[in-house]
Amino acid sequence: MELTSPLTTLASISTPDSYHTARDSPSNAAYDTTLSSPIEEPDEEGPRYRDAVQLPHELRSHCQIHMEEQLYSAAIHILSGLLSDGNAVQPPTTILPLHKRNQKQPPVRIPPPSQLALLATLIIHPSFTSRPPDTSNTHAAAHALVYLRGLVNIVGPVNANLRAAFEFHGGGHGGGGSGRTTASTKRTGSKGPQKQNKNRARARARTSLSPSPCSGDSSDGDAAVGGHFARSQLLWRRAADFWAVLGWAFRCAAEYPHRWCHWRLWLGVVVGAMEADWDGRLRRDQASGQTARGNSAAPYPLLRGSLVVGYLGDLRRERKNVLREVMRAVLAFSAGGDVVSDRAVFREVFERETVVGRAKCKRKREGAVVDFEKDQFGDYLDGDESESDEAGSGSPMPRSRSRRKPGRKPKGEADPIFTLTDGTAESVLFRLRIFRLLSAASFYIPDTFVPVDELYEQFTDHVRGLPLPMFRLFVESRPAVLPEYVQVSLLRTIIENLLPRHPDPAAVDPGGGADVSVTVPVMQKCFLPFPANKITVEDNAKLSLALESLMWFIYTQLDVEYSEGLRSAVETGIRAREGRIKRRGPAAGRENASDRAGREVLARSARSLRVLVDVIAATGR
Repeated sequence: MELTSPLTTLASISTPDSYHTARDSPSNAAYDTTLSSPIEEPDEEGPRYRDAVQLPHELRSHCQIHMEEQLYSAAIHILSGLLSDGNAVQPPTTILPLHKRNQKQPPVRIPPPSQLALLATLIIHPSFTSRPPDTSNTHAAAHALVYLRGLVNIVGPVNANLRAAFEFHGGGHGGGGSGRTTASTKRTGSKGPQKQNKNRARARARTSLSPSPCSGDSSDGDAAVGGHFARSQLLWRRAADFWAVLGWAFRCAAEYPHRWCHWRLWLGVVVGAMEADWDGRLRRDQASGQTARGNSAAPYPLLRGSLVVGYLGDLRRERKNVLREVMRAVLAFSAGGDVVSDRAVFREVFERETVVGRAKCKRKREGAVVDFEKDQFGDYLDGDESESDEAGSGSPMPRSRSRRKPGRKPKGEADPIFTLTDGTAESVLFRLRIFRLLSAASFYIPDTFVPVDELYEQFTDHVRGLPLPMFRLFVESRPAVLPEYVQVSLLRTIIENLLPRHPDPAAVDPGGGADVSVTVPVMQKCFLPFPANKITVEDNAKLSLALESLMWFIYTQLDVEYSEGLRSAVETGIRAREGRIKRRGPAAGRENASDRAGREVLARSARSLRVLVDVIAATGR
C-alpha cells in the first residue's frame, strides 16, 4: 500500500493539497507559504515568483559602501527601487491581453547574502529598535523590514538565496547570547584612539575584498560587508544557532515586552521565509518525481537543502540531542513558574539588549584635526566606536538576589500562579508554525530529524504539562496555522494521553480509527464519555478543552448527523469529569486559585459542548 503523507490527506476532511493551501488561511501576501520553482515555469498552485540575478559589480559595491558607512536607508532605497522595478500589480478585475498575460517579467536584481544578513540584523538590533541613538536608525530598521518582506513575497527565499543569508556561524561573539566580549574586541579596546582608527580603516579595506562566509557560492562574487557593526554585531555570528535565538525571543515575549514587539517582526520574516522555502522545495521535488523512499538513497534532495533542515543540522554538528534542544526552544518560557533552567540556556543575543532608553551618542570633540598623512581622521570614525564602547561597557544581566537552594520553599509560600501575558499568547502562533515545519521534516525526511510518532509524543507530553491558559491556546482550532491533518493528529494524541483505559478506536471504526483521522463514532464511543486519568481539576479541564476543539473541528469540516447517542455521550462525559474531581479525599475543602480557575474552565467548556450539540440538532446535520 502506498504511504500517504500525514500532512496532505485526511479522508473527507482535507484535500491532497491542504498542506500547501490550508483553508481559511490569511489572504495577506506576507503570510503566503507557497513558492514556485526558480528554474521551471511556475505552476498554477503557487505564487509566480520572479527570477533573480545578482547585482552588477558597480551597484553591489555602491550598496556595500553605503552599508559600511552606516548609510543604511540610502542602500535600502536603491535595493527597494530595484525590487519594485517592473513589478506593477494589476487589479484583480483587470483583463489583460493574451500577449501581456503570458509576458514574463524581467528578473529582479538582488544583493548578495552578506548584505541581506546585515539587513535582517537591522530589524532586531537594539541600536535600531528599542535603544536607537537617532530616529534615522528606526527608519532604517523599518525600511529593512519592508524590503525583506517584499523580497520573500516577490522573489521567494530560494531565488533570493536566503539559505546562505540566514546561515548561522557558531556564535563567534555572543556564543548563543552569552553576552561575552571577544578577545579581538578587548585587544582593540586597549589601544589608543588613533591606533584604533588606523587599524579599523585598514581592516575595512581588507574585509571589503574578502569572501563572505554567508555566501553559499563563491562564484557570486559576494564580499563581506566591512565596518565595526557588520563584523561584531551581525546576529548570524552572535548566536550559536536558530534555536538559541528562538528561545531568547520567547523569553522576551514572557519577560521583556519592549523587546518582544521587535522580535515578533523578525520572527515573522524568518519563519515566513522558512515556510515558503520548505513549500517551494517540496513542490519542486514532487514535480520532478524525486520522492521515492525505497528506490532512492536520498529522497527529496531539495528539501534537504531547506532552511529548517539546515537549522536542525546545526544542532547535529554540535553533537547535541536534536529533539531535546528543539523542544526546549519551541516551548521555552511557556510553562511559567520555575524558569531558571530556561534562563540559563537562552540568554540575550546582543549586549545590554534589554536596557530601555535612547543610546547616547558621543559628543564631537572641538578642534578635531584632520590630517590623513599623520593618520588623524578627526571625528569621522567616532561613530564606529560608539557601538564598541556601548558593548564593552555592558555587564551581564543582574542575577536574582535570592540564594535559597532549589527544591525548598520558604514556609507559607504558595505555588506561583501562571499569568498569561500578551507576548506569551502571541508567541503560540510562532510555536505552532515551527511545529508544522518540524512535523513535515519528520514525515518527508525523518533521517534528518526524528520519526513522526516520536515527535508527536514528545511535543504532546510537553503541551499536556503546560498551565491551563497556555494549554488552551495550543489546542484551539487554528486552520490558518496548522494543516488539518496535523491538527487532528495533535488533538488525538493529547486526548488519548489524558484518557484512562478506553475502547480502541480502530476496533470501533476500522475505516476511521487510525491515529491520523477522526470520525463521529470514534468521538462518541472512545473519547467523549470519559473523564481524565487523573483526579486533578486541571487535567479534566484540559481533556474537556481538547474534546471541545476536536468536536468544533469535526463540525466545521465534516457533515455530522445529529443523534441522541451523540448528546448522551457528551452529557455522560461532562458528568464523569465533574464527578472525577469531587473525589479528592481529605483535601476536598482546600482549593487554591488554580483549582478554582480550572473549575471555571471546565464549566465553560461543558456549556460549549452542549451548545455545539444543540447547533448540530438545530441545523439537522
